[in-house]
Amino acid sequence: MKTILIIYTNQKLTGILDIAKYQTYSFNTSIDIKVGDLISSKEYSTNMQVIKVIDKALALYNRNTGELSNEYTSTAQGEIRNLEDLIVLKDEDLTVLKEKDIALRKIEKTIVVPERSNSTNLPIFEIEDTIYLMNNDQQNAYNIIKYFIKERLKNKELIGTDSINFNEPLSKKYSGIIPIGMWNNMIGIIGKGGTGKTSLINKIISDVEAEEKLENKYSSIKFKYVAPTHNAVTVLQESLGLDSEEVGSVRTTASLVARNQSQGSDKAELGNPNDELLLLRQDIYKDEIMLGKREPISGYDIIIVDESSMISGQDIRDIMFRFEAEHQYNCYSPIFIFMGDYRQLPPINTTIDKSFQEGIISATLFSDKYKEKHLELSQIMRSKNEDLHKIFDSIGDQITEQRKDFNLGKPIKLFDFSLFDSVSNKSTNNVLVVKESHIEIMIDNYVDVLINNKYPYEMFWVHYNNTSHLNTQKLFKTIRKCYFEKLKLPIPENNVIAVNDYVQFKGALPVKTIEYEGCKGTIKPTARFKVISRGEGQYPLYGLIPLDKFIGININAEFIVVYNRQGKERLVYAMKKGTLVLGSYNPNTKTRKIIVNSVDEKITLDIPYRTIKEHMQFIQHYLKTLDDMFALSYIGSSHTVQGLTIKKIIVGDYNIRQNSLYIAERDMESSLYTSLTRASEKLIIIKPNSVNIENNQSIFKLVV
Repeated sequence: MKTILIIYTNQKLTGILDIAKYQTYSFNTSIDIKVGDLISSKEYSTNMQVIKVIDKALALYNRNTGELSNEYTSTAQGEIRNLEDLIVLKDEDLTVLKEKDIALRKIEKTIVVPERSNSTNLPIFEIEDTIYLMNNDQQNAYNIIKYFIKERLKNKELIGTDSINFNEPLSKKYSGIIPIGMWNNMIGIIGKGGTGKTSLINKIISDVEAEEKLENKYSSIKFKYVAPTHNAVTVLQESLGLDSEEVGSVRTTASLVARNQSQGSDKAELGNPNDELLLLRQDIYKDEIMLGKREPISGYDIIIVDESSMISGQDIRDIMFRFEAEHQYNCYSPIFIFMGDYRQLPPINTTIDKSFQEGIISATLFSDKYKEKHLELSQIMRSKNEDLHKIFDSIGDQITEQRKDFNLGKPIKLFDFSLFDSVSNKSTNNVLVVKESHIEIMIDNYVDVLINNKYPYEMFWVHYNNTSHLNTQKLFKTIRKCYFEKLKLPIPENNVIAVNDYVQFKGALPVKTIEYEGCKGTIKPTARFKVISRGEGQYPLYGLIPLDKFIGININAEFIVVYNRQGKERLVYAMKKGTLVLGSYNPNTKTRKIIVNSVDEKITLDIPYRTIKEHMQFIQHYLKTLDDMFALSYIGSSHTVQGLTIKKIIVGDYNIRQNSLYIAERDMESSLYTSLTRASEKLIIIKPNSVNIENNQSIFKLVV
């Protein structure tokens, strides 16, 4: 009697799924089973349903030797009579059976098959009592991307110095930037929010990793998830089930290339004077790799980049700059998987003029010319709210047609607001449509939500103008005034941060918080918080800036406790203005004076200039007061929210249209598209007074 065991895995895979349901296969003769074969109950006289054999899910168990084989032919004798027989192998021999408890759980799970999809598709993820299968688009993308990855892992390619040239109108400006070796290792996945891009890629990476270990005894596959901004990193971490407050599990593109130096740092490469952060000097970058302090980019097998529409040509140049340092281009290119939606806003630094343009990945990898290098997911899985998606598509579909015409050299059809207005002219349970004349009512509703919630991403107001613009400042002051009036508290003067305020961190780099109630956390750039308390007190200077000469010095400091996206309270300290003063540099002793106004006295210290340089980012951060560290956050621009998901969004459609005369049309369209698609639950659209809408607002329920 020959026995074969089918191992069927889920997203994180590693165990036997519902053995009780699938039973044991017993055959009288030795057989070969190949990937893609169907095992039917009729053919092999079992009581099983038809099961499709998948690449990573096939293994043989030999009861005589107690070994698991990756051969496709059974040699085992006898039958597996119970599940305990399966759990006798060594862990190191069973990398696909780490979660042994799955084999012992005889849980009948509901299998969810997406609409218009095959019931033989693979699972994309699983929860306690439900298995969700891929839709047909996802299954097709899974097959192609997984095959691409495995082939590129087998056939690694040097990056080299020759670059690819592009000749389409959208892409030609990016000629000479991407090396051919890197381009050959690039693949893309396009999709609107909610199409399951992240879940699919996570499944593919998990399966490839398990298969490589099983088939090739590959030690491990090194992969890294990356996103252009800290907001995008946070959302990606949430999608992957990671701690989204942590720094490092997913990196920003700036972190990947060590663009982490402030202007004036002697550790920085020369750069644009307008750059907020500069690249770490190349020689220091090399030293950090040699000392094991930094993973070289070329050391990764796979790099997955989310929100790729925001990737700029400079981002790719930075990567190439680091490749040059790592192996002078004589290194193998990682596989790059770019995820994103070309309809969203391009990088800020690519919208200098009014021409129709996109970021480097959208214009090249996501171009129709390179259909063989990307897959597109179209079926929305995260939300069944058709009203929202009709609104999104009324803008996104026009952008799609415009980019096609532009690349074909045809005149671009101007954006037609009537198509957008025709699907957003009346309210529904989840969409509220009002006119600009109703702004005061919207402010009142917005303020009520802010008052009754601690969660800083419950609701946000977004339009085109940035926070320094007069339009934004005027509206911000009105909202905040109403907010504190409803709280029956005095309105803080001069934009001083007060308890109950909503704030956004202004720093360019993440900062660790002070221990509070036994916990420390991280404050990420552009993250939004609600202020729970504010106060003053004494604090050891060394606890803020770890210089040995600061030990034993106490200063007068101020603090706030903020509530973050992750539902945790975090303590942030800052020095009062004038507490720390940087003095003159002494070239003879190579020291610099630092004057500390401590609790008891004024202290003058001579500190080695090298030491100060090493701690300059700490020093620069704590030279700021709390009101300098944080900006009040009640309204923002479409660029502010790109990469985020927010439960309830108010979109100033009227404001975006007002600016359409002064900005690139593509920037206007993508601004509107990006703003609208941030909503995960409720969407409020404030239209110009000139647009006709139905007065059925009572159907909308802001709070259920």
